[in-house]
Amino acid sequence: MSDETLIELPSLGTGIARSVKVSDIAKRSLKSSKYAQLLFRIALFSKSKVIVELGSCLGVTSLYLASANLRSKVYTFEGAESLCKLSSELFSKTGLSSIELIRGNIDVTLPAKLETIGLVDLAFLDANHTYEATKRYYTILKSRRSEQSIFVIDDIHWSADMERFWKEVMADTDVHCSIDIYGMGILFFNPDLPKQSYIVAF
Repeated sequence: MSDETLIELPSLGTGIARSVKVSDIAKRSLKSSKYAQLLFRIALFSKSKVIVELGSCLGVTSLYLASANLRSKVYTFEGAESLCKLSSELFSKTGLSSIELIRGNIDVTLPAKLETIGLVDLAFLDANHTYEATKRYYTILKSRRSEQSIFVIDDIHWSADMERFWKEVMADTDVHCSIDIYGMGILFFNPDLPKQSYIVAF
C-alpha cells in the first residue's frame, strides 16, 4: 500500500499501456482482509487440492488460498507481465512452493493448462470483468469441475454485465446452491444440496 513504484500496466482489451503506482493498484484491486480471509476459510473447509485463480494481481489472494492447505496446488493466471513480476517476487519471499503462476492471455493459457491438471476443486474468478469474458471462463472451468467443486465469482455487483452473469449462473441447473455476499458470489455444485439462492449480509 505504500509502494510508490510506477509500473506499466497494459489494458488487455486495447493493448495500450499506462503507468500506475503499485500503491494505487493495491488500494483499488486487493481484496479486503474480510473477503481474503473468507477465501482462506473456503479453501480450508473444502480441503481443496486443486485451486484455480483467474487474476493474480499482486499475488496476495494467491497466498491466502495457498496457505489453507500446504498440500494443495494453486494455479494463478495473470495477463499483465508487470503484475506477474510483482506476484512472482512476493511468492519467492514467502517460500510457498505450491503456487504456480501462469503468464499470458487467460483465453489461451486457461484451456491449455486445464488439460494438464484434471478436476478443479476451487475456482476464484477475478479477471476480466466483462460479461463475455466471465461467462467464457466460467464455462471453461465448469467443464473441469466435480460435484464437490466450489466457484467464487468476484465483484458480482460491479456492473450491469456482472449482475447479468450472476443471475444466469444462479439459474444454471448444475448449480445447486448460490450465496450472494455482495462483494462475491459463491456457487456449489453438490446435488445433495437443495436448489436455493441466498443473500447474506457479510
